[in-house]
Amino acid sequence: MAAGLSAIWARRRDDVLAAVEVVEDAVLDGLVGELDDARREVARRQAHKLAGSAGTFGFLAAGEMAREIEGILDQPEGVAADQFRRLADLVLSLREALEADPADPADPAEAPAPAATGDLLVVGSDRERMQRLADEAAARGLEASVALSPMEAHEVLEHWRPRIVLLDPVLSEGIQAALAFLTEVAPSVPVLVLTDPAGELDRLDVARRGGRGFLPRSLPVAGLIDFVFGLRERLRANETTILAVDDDLGILDTIRGVLEADQLTVELCSEPSRLWEELERVNPDLLMLDIEMPGASGLELCRAVRNDPRWSALPVLVLTGRSEPGTAEDIFVAGADDYIAKPFGGRELSARIANRLERVRLLRDMADTDHLTGLANRRRAVEAIDTFRLLSQRGGQPLCLAVFDIDGLKQINRALGHAGGDAALRGVARALTQHFRGEDIVSRWDGGEFVIGMFGMTIADGRQRVGEFVEQIRVVAFGADAVHRTTITVSAGLAELADLADLADAGGAIDVEALYRAADEALAAAKTAGGDRVRVAGQLDAVATAFDVALVEDDEMLGDLLEHALVTRGYRPRRILDGMQAVALLGGVDPPVVARLIVLDWDLPSLDGLSVLRALSEAGTLRRTRVIMLTGRATEGEVLEALEAGACDHVAKPFSVPVLMQRIRRALEPPPGDPPSP
Repeated sequence: MAAGLSAIWARRRDDVLAAVEVVEDAVLDGLVGELDDARREVARRQAHKLAGSAGTFGFLAAGEMAREIEGILDQPEGVAADQFRRLADLVLSLREALEADPADPADPAEAPAPAATGDLLVVGSDRERMQRLADEAAARGLEASVALSPMEAHEVLEHWRPRIVLLDPVLSEGIQAALAFLTEVAPSVPVLVLTDPAGELDRLDVARRGGRGFLPRSLPVAGLIDFVFGLRERLRANETTILAVDDDLGILDTIRGVLEADQLTVELCSEPSRLWEELERVNPDLLMLDIEMPGASGLELCRAVRNDPRWSALPVLVLTGRSEPGTAEDIFVAGADDYIAKPFGGRELSARIANRLERVRLLRDMADTDHLTGLANRRRAVEAIDTFRLLSQRGGQPLCLAVFDIDGLKQINRALGHAGGDAALRGVARALTQHFRGEDIVSRWDGGEFVIGMFGMTIADGRQRVGEFVEQIRVVAFGADAVHRTTITVSAGLAELADLADLADAGGAIDVEALYRAADEALAAAKTAGGDRVRVAGQLDAVATAFDVALVEDDEMLGDLLEHALVTRGYRPRRILDGMQAVALLGGVDPPVVARLIVLDWDLPSLDGLSVLRALSEAGTLRRTRVIMLTGRATEGEVLEALEAGACDHVAKPFSVPVLMQRIRRALEPPPGDPPSP
């Protein structure tokens, strides 16, 4: 281990082993059946940290073990009992590895060369279509490759790093293999996923695993590559890109080697005559020009750039081998920002570029960023969401907008002072950034109001994601210091672009402002209803007898818990306490209570849940309503009884509330091809 890393490891060793202990405790609880979802999530986060830090300190095997532990703990449906034995073996080996001496890094002279980079890796089992996608990408200037399976894709990724992966999850190996591949690859490479309405792929699950966008499989090949170009441009907006122009290929290679070591993206141009074409293609953050080149000198090109309104503000650095008096003056008169003499040292080049880019970023951030939270401001967010809107309307993909507001921000300011209120705003901003995808637009617009744009998320997916955030934020304490701390709640309004056809302008388009107004109206309804919940645009004027979920449960504590979770997510629940009452209220041709879904406990007073289910089936209720059975019984025969009697799902107690909410979300979604419920 290098001296610098050794010193850091000496300081951090106890912290790393403490994280291992958290994972160990969770595994021990799991072995005896006492691991709940909250502690599993804490252990998963610790394993995630270990996967990143262990390899950095030279513990390569330990890093792989931690990554496998994280993958097992991250399963949406929980960890199967037989997997805890594997976890126990892994965590024991993990501790042993971390308590041993770390491996020394390879000699730099013997280190493998960095992987070559490209633009697009297409992964899917349909050989003909995957090749047509790669050919279309190549015809439009993208460097593309094809893999017909996850295993083949991993082999490609060992020596070739694409900027984007396009994944068709309908693989010969099955959907789960596609999801596993997504989980492994998404942290390092943005992944676009093909979907179709009748498929079994869960978009929310894909988003949680790191998917950066959804594309309809029905789009023609050219349309799919359009989306790839769109993502590439958005990624470039977050990168620092240098365009270096020099006819000396050796100098260009040196520049690339020096700057890529500093995590900068470098594009090279050896033909000065192609400068304008390359500027359009690359859209760089900084331009480097050699002073002496055939056809046009660097000073001539610099003056031309300064006279072009589009590129006049682009920072320009000139490389020169001249040493005669007056050279520096000529360079600055031409409009360059700085220059560096050849031969140059790598540190000097990096320092000059970093200094120039820091000034550019400062000016850009002042225009685009909310100064208090560091999030995108309204102007920048509207631009990004409008791009999502155009992509959505062109490709038929969903787009959701969520508007959050901190409940009682004025009271927080009075109680904790404005420093405490500012701390709450910064804390909510951090939590939003951690909870939502990197592809989502997270912004602060005004006061305690935050706006999130979610491309590829349906209203059902968005409701679930936003509801989970509203629940999580309740238990977080905010404040300027340890003495002045408080918990807060947030309210949210949600709108989907596809639901707002009546707000379209004369040209048939819906602008971002109309989408925002719809979500803001839903937010106002959430506030009016008491706050600490989600409301959905278009579902604000429900008939008094119409509900999303009828909750037939006599356990008061469990019923309160489920009712609160449903209200948080913007659903309208109706509580029913016994079996006879359920049949009376929900059965018949014109029942007193109409619900899109019934969550029905098996053990009820007066009439058991199975008898209620059969009675509702005979009354015709199940033709318009789905039923999820809750039961402490989990035998195969009882499950079959419930399903044969008409239930669409069966959940055994004890259960995870977030998992049940996922089942409810899926049950409330209309089957493929059916119109949505009113």
